[in-house]
Amino acid sequence: MSNINEFIDSILNIRVVEEKEIEKLIERVIRDAKEEVTEVTSMMDGFCRFLANTIQTSLNNYQIKNYCLDLNELIGIDHVVLIAEYRTVEGIKRLLIDPSFSQFTKDDNKQLVKLEEWPSEKIEDKEMVTDLLDRGLTQVDDARWQDYLNSFGQEENQTSLDVLLRGDIVGRKTEVSRRRK
Repeated sequence: MSNINEFIDSILNIRVVEEKEIEKLIERVIRDAKEEVTEVTSMMDGFCRFLANTIQTSLNNYQIKNYCLDLNELIGIDHVVLIAEYRTVEGIKRLLIDPSFSQFTKDDNKQLVKLEEWPSEKIEDKEMVTDLLDRGLTQVDDARWQDYLNSFGQEENQTSLDVLLRGDIVGRKTEVSRRRK
């Protein structure tokens, strides 16, 4: 099975890029999208779909493979994130892109809605929280993905990012959120 996945990866991620180069480009795309929102409001709350669509369009223009994930379909939370995927000399790398994660951080001026705890407080990997707040993105693998998903709920989620994304490759659109429609 590993050889098949490596073969698929080699076809879908043809060009090899420098990791820092691609992250800087994606950070710039995120910053530009967030600037569009901050022209209207200083709060990122409720702008996840707008940001995801804007960022996804730019990533597509740069030919960076990406997936739009609707967390409502996965864990019942009204939130949308992106996963960018690219090939480096070390292999396939993935970035979780969530520029509006700040809405899930504890603040005296905010109230929890539909959640029992602040996701930023529940995530075990505090470097991930820092990356999401500072950069709007973080490196992600299955363990970090599950940590992220589990921060939103009371039930432990074992959704494999690899299975989720690869299950979408065979004859389907890149937007995972449309899988079940």
